[in-house]
Amino acid sequence: MREKVVALFADAEPFKGSDDVDARLYDGFFSDADKATMKIIQQTKPQNLPALDLTFNDGRLKELLFRFRARNYPNTLDDTEQRRWLQHRQEALSAERVQSYVLQLESLYNLHEGRSREDRAVESAV
Repeated sequence: MREKVVALFADAEPFKGSDDVDARLYDGFFSDADKATMKIIQQTKPQNLPALDLTFNDGRLKELLFRFRARNYPNTLDDTEQRRWLQHRQEALSAERVQSYVLQLESLYNLHEGRSREDRAVESAV
């Protein structure tokens, strides 16, 4: 059994990180100070979120807060932030990005062809 597991992971490509904070959400744990700051965000009324002047230790959190507001409370965004959010969505859903995602899924399917559990996981994602 051990040999099978080792062989399975030996064939796997190394993990490629992402610059996107959503994809990096689980890159590491947040500090206690950042958790306390996130608690402030949770307790703040949506209309007051733009006025918060918060400092984060983790570089992901500033962008995550912006995206949280954009997704859940778009009316709290000013004109500049609305344009920024629109640009982010256009980039995330561009034809090139969608095509790249489909190619990655096809590559995974081909890599794991014949491995029924992996095939089902990839097929369900498509």
